Amino acid sequence: MLSYLIRLRDPGISIKSVRHILTSAYATALFLHKRNMAKVYVVGESGLVSELLAQGIRVVNEHF
Repeated sequence: MLSYLIRLRDPGISIKSVRHILTSAYATALFLHKRNMAKVYVVGESGLVSELLAQGIRVVNEHF
């Protein structure tokens, strides 16, 4: 999330905290968590995997 904060500040967008940034990966992980998804197969990038794991969702892809 820190990289998003830096990228947004460079063009002059003032963000006080990373808590004010909502990514699609975070929104997806939160959506699945609220629906009690215990495990998923991910077709996406590492950011999505990180957010899923942070929500306690098991990623079942072989290489993760």
